[in-house]
Amino acid sequence: GRLGVNTIKADKHLYDHVRFDSQNEKTFMERLEENDEIEAYVKLPGNFYIPTPMGKYHPDWAIVFKQKLSKYPYFIAETKASDSSLQDRRIEEAKIECAKKHFAKTNGGKLKYNKVSSFEELLKIVTQESV
Repeated sequence: GRLGVNTIKADKHLYDHVRFDSQNEKTFMERLEENDEIEAYVKLPGNFYIPTPMGKYHPDWAIVFKQKLSKYPYFIAETKASDSSLQDRRIEEAKIECAKKHFAKTNGGKLKYNKVSSFEELLKIVTQESV
């Protein structure tokens, strides 16, 4: 990647520079970096996936919140913008539903998974469900 073109400098990510695939991802990463309630985050690699009946599902992000913000210290977020065909969107939505069920059964209540369109939507979800 090229810094400023498709890569940003990151302090809270596992790596010090992170490549983004869309303007939506870039904005999301910038908000993660700016927010004091974010402990760390990682853009999940392509080899991380959840098997579903429709094929492999690759979530976008793993985020660690500071404990005081949310009862869920860990959050898996999907931020893909919807620019694919109707059939592709239906398959993706089915995979997302499978991922919701997967994470609900396997995480012991410490992890939340959801599809979000923005960082602000992510914060709304975690703050509304905090204890």
